[in-house]
Amino acid sequence: MSVELLIMDDRFVGRYFQATAIGHVFDSLTASLQRKVLEAFAKGSTTLDAAEASTLINAIANGVSSLCGVKRSSPTLYPAGRRDRTILSDLAPSKPLERARLTCDWLINIRQDVASNMSKSVSIPMFLRAYMFSKLRDVGEVEETNALSLYVATAGAFISVMASGLRRGEATYELYLVSDASVDSIRDASRLYTLLHLKALNRTLEDIIKDIMRNESLSYELGVLLAIAIHIYNAAILTAKMPSLAGLYNLFERFRLINIVPEQRPMVAWERPLTLTHMYRELEERKAIGILSALHNCIRNSTKYAEHVERIQEVIAQCVTGLFAHMETGSLDPPLLCISGAQRVADKFRELGISDAERDFAVLIKEVSRLAA
Repeated sequence: MSVELLIMDDRFVGRYFQATAIGHVFDSLTASLQRKVLEAFAKGSTTLDAAEASTLINAIANGVSSLCGVKRSSPTLYPAGRRDRTILSDLAPSKPLERARLTCDWLINIRQDVASNMSKSVSIPMFLRAYMFSKLRDVGEVEETNALSLYVATAGAFISVMASGLRRGEATYELYLVSDASVDSIRDASRLYTLLHLKALNRTLEDIIKDIMRNESLSYELGVLLAIAIHIYNAAILTAKMPSLAGLYNLFERFRLINIVPEQRPMVAWERPLTLTHMYRELEERKAIGILSALHNCIRNSTKYAEHVERIQEVIAQCVTGLFAHMETGSLDPPLLCISGAQRVADKFRELGISDAERDFAVLIKEVSRLAA
């Protein structure tokens, strides 16, 4: 018995979820299966025999299992059309999804049901169709795939969601980081996702994102990039004890951040590549990589002491914006402005006798000064 692994086209965000799931477990697949899944992304599909398909399903289920202790967020499921929960329950009628929420245990427990019905025709649920604004998003126009391909996409959505319930003003967001579905991205995905899901310094990536988002003066987009940069630095250098991030240069840009507003239907608010290589390279060359930890500490101080130090949130927001502006233009004005504002804040903490916060801002000034030297 054989089954088609069907890759969604680029009208579906599900395509990138499929690439994420396969990339996450790519290194555990045999060489022949690796060739076949890469062929699927090049041609839109590939034929797997029953053993190969079962191997892929089990590898993905095991990959999901490795994240159970870390993941708190999961993709939103939508009530529009046939309802995402109903569609997903078709994957395993004996184990229906009991809540309108994906869980780690459910994805693992249905592996045998999916393996037994790999070719079963199923609808593509709404949460995999976030790019669509045409009739394909309407209730009566739902394309189909098979159980194997839907399972791969669904697991990829679970793997790639980095944080949910992120509030800015009246809006709530979900943040995904996905493979761009290129060969290099799929081959490199396991290294990046291992770091993203590592509980570095007893904190998850979602913890750090939410820390930084508490400063309402920060740009949401830059705050997300900074949070990921901080987490990867903590995971790779401080936790995994890698000597440098140089081995990861040029890997990051093969992945994309997708920010979704989960309303009645998923709406993409923005997306962008994970542009971190240039920042890491310059910070390491200037021996200023400690600026990431310093910024994180100062951002936490900026929310903790917002009522005690005037404009502290705006000052640290300017430092973050200034860091990215310096990386893009090479101008020294943004880091110098950051140093000036941070020094005023440090002086205020000295007056208040809050020595820990004063020290954090002094460290930030020292690190930023290396960029301005």
